[in-house]
Amino acid sequence: MMTYIMAAFPSVSKSNKSPLFCQRDRSKSGPLVKAVFLILSLLLCPALSAQENSVFAEAEEAFLNNQPEKTAALLGPLVDGGSTRREVYLYQGIALQQLGRYTEAAAVFSRGVERTLPPHDKLYFNLGNNYFLLNQNADAERAYGRAIQENLSFAPAYLNRANTRMRMEQYPQAMDDYRAYLLRAPNSPQKQNIEDIIGRIDDYLKAEEARRVAEEERKAAEEARQRALMEGVLQSFQNLTNDTSNLQAESEGIQEVESFFDIVD
Repeated sequence: MMTYIMAAFPSVSKSNKSPLFCQRDRSKSGPLVKAVFLILSLLLCPALSAQENSVFAEAEEAFLNNQPEKTAALLGPLVDGGSTRREVYLYQGIALQQLGRYTEAAAVFSRGVERTLPPHDKLYFNLGNNYFLLNQNADAERAYGRAIQENLSFAPAYLNRANTRMRMEQYPQAMDDYRAYLLRAPNSPQKQNIEDIIGRIDDYLKAEEARRVAEEERKAAEEARQRALMEGVLQSFQNLTNDTSNLQAESEGIQEVESFFDIVD
């Protein structure tokens, strides 16, 4: 039930003034510094050359025509050049994902988050998809969570985080996410299937709770039985001790009588 964001973006004309090749090592900069740098780069970096603009337009066309090999080949230099355009990383990452190069795709989406201005919800979402495909479930869950933080109405992120949490056996949290998804996508074609899953999770959780309660009751009854058994043992021991004390007292009394009636030769 994995959902992917493959949305098209507006085509780029040669008059577009957004820079693609503003470079700087920002790996050690804080979020505020990165944001300031990105804003300044958009204002101060030279405009796209006609050739660079043409490369991006060609890559975008290849992407929209489902040509991942061509898309990846065209956009690779733009990513390596430190592009600050969000679509470069989205297209490149999705193209690599289509080619089964999930680790590379995840790295591209991560770079996009670092190098571009918000919103990053689609970058985080697709990052989560590739972590999911790599079976890195905890990373996938975090990435989907970041997508949701940036866009609370982003329904597919709830759905894919629910799928991830199912894989992680976090069933109550998965059920919450499925419900959140349906709340935001009430006309989803998967509605019936998701409602069925929610019902099955609910039944499972109720059964687990019933088993837990029954097990606790069984343990409590067993503990009570053991306590009663031990109390019986202790009482028997106490009775035996009392009987021994009485017998010893009687023996001492007999010795005194014998001493009193000593036979004199």
